[in-house]
Amino acid sequence: MRGKTAITSIKRGAVLAGLAGFASCTSFTVRPGEPGLGGDRVPAPIVAPGGARGAEPQITTSGDIGVEPRNPRDFAFSALHELLRLQDSYHRRHAEYSRFLEDLDFRGSPGVSVQILRATQDGWSALARVREVRLECAIFQGRVAPPRPYATRAGEPACPP
Repeated sequence: MRGKTAITSIKRGAVLAGLAGFASCTSFTVRPGEPGLGGDRVPAPIVAPGGARGAEPQITTSGDIGVEPRNPRDFAFSALHELLRLQDSYHRRHAEYSRFLEDLDFRGSPGVSVQILRATQDGWSALARVREVRLECAIFQGRVAPPRPYATRAGEPACPP
């Protein structure tokens, strides 16, 4: 009887999760050229100058009609947050941080390159670069030196002011 109760709980949880989907949004990362939700290829990012004087350039894709363009910093932060999550998961399984993105099954964000600079048992550091606008952001975690002076708090992505 115990197994049947567990299956019923799982089914009930799946139904509740399905209903919760109406009020929430699931995010995922797809690289340019890969099939998106509808099976169509995801277009490459397009960089457009900022709208107001002094505004930063915005990144969007040609398929984002009606979608608000995002700041390039958002793409870098997204990639670094994903890396942070994956590194934490890897550390729980292996008692050390990975030096290789391939070990982490890292997907990243469109138009952003990520490089792990240092990884030990006690910490890691990395950079994310948005090529089109020459933006570099950094992150570190644990007992390693910050990779750049503007990265002052562990576990928080930072870009130059």
